[in-house]
Amino acid sequence: MTAESSHKAMISRCYHVRSRHYAYYGARGIKVCVAWRKLPEGRIAFLKDMGPKPSPLPTLDRIDSKGNYEPGNCRWATQLEQNRNRANSIRIDGIPIVEWCAIHGLEYRTVYRRYLAGDRGEALARPSRRRVPLPGKTPAALKEKE
Repeated sequence: MTAESSHKAMISRCYHVRSRHYAYYGARGIKVCVAWRKLPEGRIAFLKDMGPKPSPLPTLDRIDSKGNYEPGNCRWATQLEQNRNRANSIRIDGIPIVEWCAIHGLEYRTVYRRYLAGDRGEALARPSRRRVPLPGKTPAALKEKE
């Protein structure tokens, strides 16, 4: 997708009720700044503010996913960056949970389950309990039975 087609898609999802993405953007009140909205001047202003796409992979992303499309709140981002910046992303201390786990050296699944169970703060980072196998159920003991 080119920068021009990103501009067109941005307008569509914010203002065209029949767009399949309208429910996630326009219906939520997400708007495009006036400078970028009017054609053809808006496309020119958008390209001037955003610059060219650095490569074919990045797509248009809003830094504040609850904010509007406007200079200062938009960037070209990879799919991974966008996934971490979703409106429904779980954040711990303002950081996406995936990054928080990486910073603290914790397994994502463990922290995610704790979060869903209602744990917050230090409880999310507590050491995991080691599961001790039952006598006779260790991998070595099971191998001996074969």
